[in-house]
Amino acid sequence: MLRVYLTICSKTYKIIINVQKVGGIVVDIRVVKTKENIVKSFFELLEIERYQNITVEQICQYARCSRSTFYSHYDSKENVLKEIIDGYMNQFRNVLRKIQISKIC
Repeated sequence: MLRVYLTICSKTYKIIINVQKVGGIVVDIRVVKTKENIVKSFFELLEIERYQNITVEQICQYARCSRSTFYSHYDSKENVLKEIIDGYMNQFRNVLRKIQISKIC
């Protein structure tokens, strides 16, 4: 949780922003949840549609977000897919590292 104090016309307002640490970087929890909704919606659409037929508009409808929100996080549906693949690759690398470490010990 991040507390920010804003002073306007000698009045101080406390603004509390929910944040989460992701990979050593502090991220607004709303951003994390929005991206999770977009990815979840992308997977739901893949169950009923071919990848080529999925549109950004459909992803936004399933994620219940606007196109501008989508585009503030991703450039295209290809970028959503790339982020998903990168996430799985990182998990795979971590598993391999653990296996290599356990073989050394």
